[in-house]
Amino acid sequence: MKVRDYYKPFTDYLRSEGMSERTISERERFLFGAIDKAIGDMNIEDLLITDTALVKERGKEQGKTGSKGAIITLRRFLKFLVQSNYKLNFYWRDIDIPSTPQKNVEALTIEEIKLIRQSITRNVYITDRPKDIHAQIRFRAMFELMIHTGMRIGEVLSLDITDVDFSREEIRITNVKTKEVETLSCVGATKYVREYLKIRKDKNRALFISLDESGHAERLCKETAKSYMRKFRKRMGFKKHLCYHIFRKTYCTLLLENGVDIKSTQYLARHKSERTTLRYYVAVSKSRAMDIGNKIMQRI
Repeated sequence: MKVRDYYKPFTDYLRSEGMSERTISERERFLFGAIDKAIGDMNIEDLLITDTALVKERGKEQGKTGSKGAIITLRRFLKFLVQSNYKLNFYWRDIDIPSTPQKNVEALTIEEIKLIRQSITRNVYITDRPKDIHAQIRFRAMFELMIHTGMRIGEVLSLDITDVDFSREEIRITNVKTKEVETLSCVGATKYVREYLKIRKDKNRALFISLDESGHAERLCKETAKSYMRKFRKRMGFKKHLCYHIFRKTYCTLLLENGVDIKSTQYLARHKSERTTLRYYVAVSKSRAMDIGNKIMQRI
């Protein structure tokens, strides 16, 4: 039988093991993509370990991490076949997993943060339409809150007004990863949240809302928030990819650059491991690193 004849039993097996539909969907993306294109027509008993190179090559068509995803899926698929008593001509563990290309983490500099603040301030009253004024002041409050806390956009959008403790300058959030309720310090951001709430005329409990043409208020959704970010980025002509997640990366980077140890940074970022913080959330300034290195060497 051909390789593709085993796709459905494989995905059924993954479901029986309790794997999430999202993960199964990702496995299927590579099954019906790189794996099927490379070896889908081959018979199981004819497979050789050298054929995995074809899967790796086809994986490149599915993005920067496509080769790695395709090989991981292939290894899992072949392991399933072995567990189902199918004989292979090689040991599936002998298939090497390609390394992931190092991501270039981007974060904002202090100068860029100031530039964004200035740009928001300049455009707050660019129009007299209440809807537009509301959107500008809302964006400033969201920006300050995310820069000062490292919150994820999903956590920001799920906030209620009652989640903000203005007297203690703290905010209660639901972690989008763990679903646990956590309390964060938001010192420096609460005054902008106050300013935003002052212009609110509605009784909606959501902290951040959107207004339609009639002035009806509803909780701000992710698509509307992203749409506003795209417009703001276009108006600024910003060189870096300005998105909500860069605010979280900036938060982590600024903590480390200002002397906070990695363990504390990991704790404040609410990551499970230091590796996640260092690899995906900290940008390195090459010129700054060289300056620091030179100063240290000059003391020797």
